[in-house]
Amino acid sequence: HGMAILALIGLICTLGLIALWNLATLPELVLIPILCLLGATASGWNGVAMAEMARLCDPGEASRVIGAVLVYTFIGVVIGPSSMAALYGEIGSYGHGLALFAVASGIGTVIAAISAARQPRHRL
Repeated sequence: HGMAILALIGLICTLGLIALWNLATLPELVLIPILCLLGATASGWNGVAMAEMARLCDPGEASRVIGAVLVYTFIGVVIGPSSMAALYGEIGSYGHGLALFAVASGIGTVIAAISAARQPRHRL
């Protein structure tokens, strides 16, 4: 149920980003758990995604498929921080920039949830 797990991770990430809307007003006791959850989602999704790609592609094609997808994954790593800086420069608010990233995360969450709902159920 990799897509369901990805949908859950996406939901946690989206809600965490929304929770940071008023970053400056959050007390540390609230901020620290939110940041820990966001860190877990940032480091936990890629292994699940790679396993799903390997499972869904033709046998023998996993390395090509995963390599191709990782190109786009790491484009996000490269342009994400500079995009946030540019957004902050334009709108002057970290909260609004985080909200825009929450929208992107929410779209991915919905796509993963729809994909999970369409996958046939397997009995253990």
